[in-house]
Amino acid sequence: MEFTATRVEINLVTGEIHRRPIPPAATLAFIGGRGLNMSYLLDHLGPGIDPFSPEAPLLFGAGPFVGTSFPGGARFNISARSPQTRILGDSNAGGFFGPEMRFAGVDQLVITGRAPHPTYLFLHDGKVELRDARGLRGEDIVETTKAIQEELGERRIQVASIGPAAENGVRFSGVFTNFTRAAARTGMGTVMAAKNLKAVVVRGTLKVPLADQARFDERTSTGSCR
Repeated sequence: MEFTATRVEINLVTGEIHRRPIPPAATLAFIGGRGLNMSYLLDHLGPGIDPFSPEAPLLFGAGPFVGTSFPGGARFNISARSPQTRILGDSNAGGFFGPEMRFAGVDQLVITGRAPHPTYLFLHDGKVELRDARGLRGEDIVETTKAIQEELGERRIQVASIGPAAENGVRFSGVFTNFTRAAARTGMGTVMAAKNLKAVVVRGTLKVPLADQARFDERTSTGSCR
């Protein structure tokens, strides 16, 4: 079975949402969430685009082992042009967000534009919603996560959110999940704030596809990944 990863592209200005397959050649050449994000930035981020510009892409990427039983297969990457250095911005975090993103049917999330007001994204089982987050402006990570859990009536959702530092333009602000897991480097939280994006929320029940389930089970059970 050939594995095809899924990219979801969201324009916060127009509200347009597109689901596109990532070519298998790309997933092989640029393995993992970081690899796919770097490839996308190379192709779509021009040298003159400001980190805070609406057309500057913000990427969330998860690799092929994320959400499987592979040991340590839980991390995801957030990538953009860094507002701190104005060159490559990339940070990653562990916890449950990355696996849940894949359970929701997303391998890579590409966000462009600037929402007209504070907004959060809700991705669930292949669906994407843009939701009003004006009431969350100024709230910290804990308050934001709890408020979204209450609004959606689901405590198993995973929330990647920003706090007041990012909203006030601190250029090294991070993105936080599970209250304590931080994608803390290169100012990715500040890029989210520039897009009026308070949080990305994921929840899914889909199975992560594997090209060869039997071989995967054999390798992970014996501890050999050759």
